[in-house]
Amino acid sequence: MENGDFYFGIQYDPVYKAKVLDEYCPDFWDHFPTWDDASSSLQVSQNVVESFKKFYECIMSHASNGTLSRQDLMLARAALLLDETKASKQFMIEYFTLTFKCHKNALSLQSEDLDDDAENDSCDICLEEATSCCCGDIISHFKELNGYLRSLGLLQYIASPSVAAVVYNQTKEYLELLCKDEFQKHYLEDGMNWAEKMLLSWLKLVVGQQTDGFKIDNDDFMSVETWRPKLEYFLCKVYAELRILQLFEIIVEFPESLPAIEDLKECLEKTETRKLLTSSLKEAFTNRLLQPAVNTSDILTQYISTIRALRALEPSGVILENVCQPLREYLRTRDDTIRCIITNLTDQDSGTDLSEELIASEPIPVDVVDHSDSESDGEDWMPEAVDANIDFSSKGQRMADIISMLVNIYGSKDLFVSEYRSLLADRILSSFSYDVSNERRYLELLKRRFGESHLHFCDTMLKDVQDSQRMNRHIKDKLAEKLDDAVDVNALILSAVYWPPFKDDQVTLPDSVKSVMESYTKEFETLKGMRTLNWLEALGDVELDIELEDGSKTFNVNPVQATIIMLFEEKECWEISELCSELDISANAVRTRIGYWMSQGVIIERSPDTFQAATSYSSVVKETSFYEVDDDSLASSAQNQRDEELQTYWSYVVGMLTNIGTLPLERIHSMLKMFAVTGPAGSQCTADDVKQFLDAKVKAGELQFSNGLYKLSKT
Repeated sequence: MENGDFYFGIQYDPVYKAKVLDEYCPDFWDHFPTWDDASSSLQVSQNVVESFKKFYECIMSHASNGTLSRQDLMLARAALLLDETKASKQFMIEYFTLTFKCHKNALSLQSEDLDDDAENDSCDICLEEATSCCCGDIISHFKELNGYLRSLGLLQYIASPSVAAVVYNQTKEYLELLCKDEFQKHYLEDGMNWAEKMLLSWLKLVVGQQTDGFKIDNDDFMSVETWRPKLEYFLCKVYAELRILQLFEIIVEFPESLPAIEDLKECLEKTETRKLLTSSLKEAFTNRLLQPAVNTSDILTQYISTIRALRALEPSGVILENVCQPLREYLRTRDDTIRCIITNLTDQDSGTDLSEELIASEPIPVDVVDHSDSESDGEDWMPEAVDANIDFSSKGQRMADIISMLVNIYGSKDLFVSEYRSLLADRILSSFSYDVSNERRYLELLKRRFGESHLHFCDTMLKDVQDSQRMNRHIKDKLAEKLDDAVDVNALILSAVYWPPFKDDQVTLPDSVKSVMESYTKEFETLKGMRTLNWLEALGDVELDIELEDGSKTFNVNPVQATIIMLFEEKECWEISELCSELDISANAVRTRIGYWMSQGVIIERSPDTFQAATSYSSVVKETSFYEVDDDSLASSAQNQRDEELQTYWSYVVGMLTNIGTLPLERIHSMLKMFAVTGPAGSQCTADDVKQFLDAKVKAGELQFSNGLYKLSKT
């Protein structure tokens, strides 16, 4: 490389090389235009063209016979681009944006069939600068500039980043104006029509044609046809990004937002935005849904809408599986999740349409998952998505229906069946009605999902209610012959083994009520021989008529509340300690129950913990914020029942660890399955249940856990 005649491995004329490196390129960048408030758009446009024109003329001054050799052109191109700055690149993006706006304004003046909301009849650029319209001159400068760029082979390097930025930014601006927060119409086709009219026609100005005075370098960087699919890609990408940011709201409004889902589905097939969708929706769930302040019922409603919306977006269920994993894990931590699901399943007024899913003509049995891949060799076989879980069981869960997916939050249907028992008991004992036809209907529907054997206990519960109606009528007829003016008592006679455990509440009832209950028991024993009744005195519904000076009202209350108000017939004022002694319940329980009567204006608190019967309903201010509302649930929850069952297994665990020393979780679970008694639903506790139970014992200090092994703590 003598005398520096080589540049990038190619030999050049030393004079030409020196001119390019030391004079033409530095002079070009030193005098490159800048955009400031003092410069008009037209002046900036003129300066840009003049800069490239001067550079072009300098380069062409060394041309032989009007033609510059390819290697000399390559030197000029490389030298110019190596000195290009970030500021100059940004300047070109702003300049190309200006030319697009001028082109758009020119089209709006020529065509009256364009969207009035998207275009203006006036030129915003010229109005801002208080001059006559200069859009035509700027476009002329733009065409001339592109001619110089094509001749120098710089169109690909100078225009490409600017064109991409203009296409992306202008498409984003248009779509946000067109369809942001509007989900009930298809907008993708409108966007493509706009891109054809605006962007593609502007790109023709960039690509241009060979004109006199410009020798086009053999570089087919751009053509209208090569940019047409790129425009479609940019449009789909921008639309997908816009809808992904709004996907939480789209799911809330589903199915009305189905058009937006269908447009997004088309865009996902053409762009690489699946990962963005998954991460964005996960973040939206975490920030807006999975919070302590959000009700469990609202989370379930959104979860159900998410299942339906994402199934419409991607029928394979891969996105659904990935997005909803944190949601399922969070729901598993909430104590009332199961009850909310069961309530929604058996209540048409819940607003989640789960009851309609239950009534489906061909339901999918819960826990039935096809793990086979027998269809994988068929003509319709398609490979799994790259973000799919390859586990066959995962594929089966993705195709499950909504009810199965809700049940599989816990991985087992046993807990759901137990919770349904508790909910069914609550409904029966809260209404104290012998009409259970509606509950029978839902039970038959649930049998189609969970099987006959798992709901055998519930069948017996409904049979108890029907049998109680006949038995109660017969016993009351007998009592009517023996007791005059007695308290009217109706009973539900329950088979203790089949009903869930009830809350252990006790109360001392009035003698008049207890005497009737004793007579009722004797008649039952006469009819049933060796059987007797064990009354749940705190459960029931009591109808009372209370008359004060300003009128009479009828109340339906529980036995404890009824007993409290009946005590005020004996004397007008009671201390809370006296009420506790009479009722044989705690002070907190008294405050909770008496709060109802205070809210109704029947009882007033004359002084702290001293209560007095009111003379009229309107004589007191009804304030009950100090008193808590009584828990409406009568039966223990499924989780509480499971905890009680596991506690009964504790003696087995102690025996194992005493004899063997240390055991892993799997061994303890398998041994419990062999020796421990199964639960009411006919199923045993899962490994997860046992692990939670053992971990609780570790926290309590009764067990030690080390290296995956449990052992008894030393005492």
